[in-house]
Order: sequence, then C-alpha cells, then structure tokens
Amino acid sequence: MQPIQVPGWARFLLVVAGLGMLVFGVLLALDPINWLTRAGLTLGADALTRIEIGAFYGGIEIGIGLLMLAAAAQRPYHRAGLWLLLATHGGIGLTRLALMLASGTSTTFLLVAGGYELLFAALALAALNARPRVGHRL
Repeated sequence: MQPIQVPGWARFLLVVAGLGMLVFGVLLALDPINWLTRAGLTLGADALTRIEIGAFYGGIEIGIGLLMLAAAAQRPYHRAGLWLLLATHGGIGLTRLALMLASGTSTTFLLVAGGYELLFAALALAALNARPRVGHRL
C-alpha cells in the first residue's frame, strides 16, 4: 500500500523544526540555567537543578528533533513526522497561550515562543491537509 504523500515543502518544514528542536535541546542540555534565565526564569544553579532541567527539557527537545529529522529523511514517515510536529508544537503553543491568558502574564519571550510553536503547528496541519499535485513526487 502506497503511503499518502504530503507536499514537497513538508519535508523542509520537518527539517527546519527538527533542527530547531535539536539545537535548542543541545543548548538546554549543556547550559540549562543560562538559557532559562534568558527566558526570564529564575532557578537554583546547583548541580541537581542543572542535571534535571538539562536532562529532561534538553533530552526531550533532542529526542523530538531527532525523530523529526528521521521522519524527514524517509518518505513513508513524512506524515508521522508532521503529526509529531503538530502534537508537540501545537500542544506546547496552545498550553502556553492558555496559561498566559489565565495568568494575565506575557513577556516577549513567551509571545515569540508561542508564535513560533503555533506557526509550526499550523504549517504541519496545512501540510497534513494538503493534496499533492497529480504526478508530483517528493
């Protein structure tokens, strides 16, 4: 059975999103306190905090980024990668937006991060719903 194809730009979307997650994950794993401080968060700088935040958030970002890149590399997995992109970025972006609205709190970082997440989720949704041209090969 032939997998349902996605538009050619969907692969590029997966590569960009995957690289973004991978790079940010590595940065968080290497120096979580510095990167979270840039986002406006204040955490303890002890070794336990660095390990837990670096491993959990950095590790999740690295893992998701690698999965997106793997999906982009193999045509049968393009749609699964797009679903992963929609679920992660849509879930994070919508939750971020809901929490910002509920708390009445907004920062430049939160707005930019939420905009990025929701944009990539919307693009993944558009790619999943797009119909490739007849005879078009990815």
